[in-house]
Order: sequence, then C-alpha cells, then structure tokens
Amino acid sequence: MEESVTPPAPDGASVILYTQDKVLLYKRDSRPKIFPNRWAIFGGGIEAGESPQETVCRELHAEVGYLLLPQDLEYLGKFKVLVGYYQYTVHY
Repeated sequence: MEESVTPPAPDGASVILYTQDKVLLYKRDSRPKIFPNRWAIFGGGIEAGESPQETVCRELHAEVGYLLLPQDLEYLGKFKVLVGYYQYTVHY
C-alpha cells in the first residue's frame, strides 16, 4: 500500500504595516486550516519566480486593494515556522 505524501507548504512572506504607533491587522475567518479566528498580519505563499517582496505586494493588493511597491519595504529577516508536521520559512 502506498503512503500518500502531502507536499510541504510553500515558503511565505508577510508584511507588518505600521504608522507611528499603529499596526494594521485583520481577523482570519473560521475556515482557514491554519490559525482560524486569529488576528494576523497580511501575507501569503511565495509563488514560483517571485521574491518575498513581490509576494507581500501581490497579497496586500489582493486582500485589501492597497498598492505597495517592493522598494518601499524594509526586509526584517526570515523565520522557520512549524505547524503540525510542516516546516516552512516566512520572510518579513
């Protein structure tokens, strides 16, 4: 009997949007597989050929209609995330 293997989650990128002393968050709905009903920052999976900066610009535009350019971002670093059996990297 063959064992089914679920492919690992793609690496992701997230953006922390802030101005002065405020951070923009959104509340995830109850359906996501990861972190339902939690407050979160914007981001998503990195697509083939895309930089982390391009990813957050695409996701931010898709999720809230905000246009941000990659050169407007400050790269903070990357972190390994472990959710269940999946480990992936998130760029901030």
